[in-house]
Amino acid sequence: MKKLKNGQIVRVLWYDAFMADSGWIDKKDLERKGTYPVQTIGFVIGRSKKYLVLAGDKSPSAYSRVFHIPLGMIEHIKKI
Repeated sequence: MKKLKNGQIVRVLWYDAFMADSGWIDKKDLERKGTYPVQTIGFVIGRSKKYLVLAGDKSPSAYSRVFHIPLGMIEHIKKI
């Protein structure tokens, strides 16, 4: 991941987790077809060894709509 600075606005393409249908699932059906791509736009407010942290909104003293996106699920980041 390239150098991202806190406060930058970015668009992140990442793949979200999914849950299989409820009930019994045959072993041959465990690997689901397709993925769940997500685009999140927000302010970079932090990063850890596991997550990129974005906020959808910010004020001088607080954040809202905070997303912790797993680094391993990120496909692409674009600075806006």
